[in-house]
Amino acid sequence: MPVSNSSIDTSNIVTISTNESVAAPTAAVWYLKRRWALPAGARAVPLSAWAVVTTAGSRTLVAIINNLGNLNLSTNVFTATNSVASPYHYSRLFGVVTTVMSATADTITPTYTDELGNSQATAGVAFASASPVGNAYEFALVAAAGPQLDSGVRAVTNATDSAAPTGVVTFFGVNPLLETIGVASAVDFAVLGAGQLNTNEEIAIFQVQAATTAQQRGAGVTLALR
Repeated sequence: MPVSNSSIDTSNIVTISTNESVAAPTAAVWYLKRRWALPAGARAVPLSAWAVVTTAGSRTLVAIINNLGNLNLSTNVFTATNSVASPYHYSRLFGVVTTVMSATADTITPTYTDELGNSQATAGVAFASASPVGNAYEFALVAAAGPQLDSGVRAVTNATDSAAPTGVVTFFGVNPLLETIGVASAVDFAVLGAGQLNTNEEIAIFQVQAATTAQQRGAGVTLALR
């Protein structure tokens, strides 16, 4: 919900950031670079977010995320975790490798509850063989009418996979704070100062680049704790 500037305690600031020479685990695949969980009982207001890259076209996503469930690939057993109630929802759905996958390619298909409470199954997404921890794949939401997609995800209710590698994939609802395509050596900056992280939500920084070659890049988000 929106938060007025008068309610922000600017004396209690935290910043989550990364600034280093980064080699991507897998070319052209999102990876989770930073993840910060909100302390129990706390609230946080995102104030600003920024990103900079040395190689043009290296995308960065700074976002609020929520763990909606986990799929054990070896047993094909899904365990639901968090969910949110209407009208709140997440605009995007990612699957992140949280236990390294064995050398078997796998197609993963989650079923989710959309913003209107309908049950929907995504198109399956192929996860590369031996995907390392942190690799992240986005699931396209289902088309509700013609080219119009669902607006969001409130819960993940099930997930299946096509093979039986070892590993675990965690499904995250994602609400972006800043997403940038990456102009070389130019800082992308967003002033936020509204909304807040709620129970079970986390801050995440995702990155992707066309090649695995290391390059200098940075990103961050500043929050006021309440």
